[in-house]
Amino acid sequence: MTYTPLSPFDVFDADTITAVHDTGDCWLWTGQYKVSRDGSRHPYYSYTENKHTKLKSMRAIVMERMGNEPRNAQSYVPICEQDLCVHPDHIDDRYSDAGRLLFVKNQSEQQGECRIWTGSGSSGYLRIPTSRTKSDFISAHKFVYMQEHGLPYFMGGTLRLSCDNRMCVSHKHISFDFRPANGLCPEAGHKLPPGASVCPICARPRSKGCDRGHVLPAHEASYAGNIGCWHCRSEDALEFMRERNEASMKAGRL
Repeated sequence: MTYTPLSPFDVFDADTITAVHDTGDCWLWTGQYKVSRDGSRHPYYSYTENKHTKLKSMRAIVMERMGNEPRNAQSYVPICEQDLCVHPDHIDDRYSDAGRLLFVKNQSEQQGECRIWTGSGSSGYLRIPTSRTKSDFISAHKFVYMQEHGLPYFMGGTLRLSCDNRMCVSHKHISFDFRPANGLCPEAGHKLPPGASVCPICARPRSKGCDRGHVLPAHEASYAGNIGCWHCRSEDALEFMRERNEASMKAGRL
């Protein structure tokens, strides 16, 4: 089935078509708009009802005309990042994957090789909303990792940052580790003595690697196969998640 590009005349009526400028990619609204606290503009349409002048989000009007259920102005975002764009192909739900990725981009800034989070969050726990309820959130690190690897949900394990900066949300620096994080050494997951920054067990001389070539500490080299290798367990857990997601999608559960 061939996709036929939309024309503004397919969406807008005689009262609104004159306020739409077709740039060839975006449809930019030239009528009224509101300016939010961050300086972004939101297109609005002014109309009269029962002798009262009212304003309604132009994006909400467009999505209703495309057959979507009525929603308020804050439900939609322009994924093309043109704040006055009203093209239906460029409008998405704020809480969709595309909408939340745009949220992550807007709440962070590039600093060197890291992308530093500037939004809400403390002690390295950065969160983004998952629904219209204020209490529903997901870790920004977890969401970025899921999107990078095509995972519809996250199962167990720990996410680690190669740059050691908890405020970084760069997908290049986030990796998966099967080991729990709190109070454990970053090498093999051993419990650290109080106040210790170096694991005394992992500081022992190195020995041969596991079956996949990962270097193991001497005390773990006696394990058979890959049982004692945390790197192998992390890889196996990620592969299990991918296979489970593919099976669920084939079965129609996702």
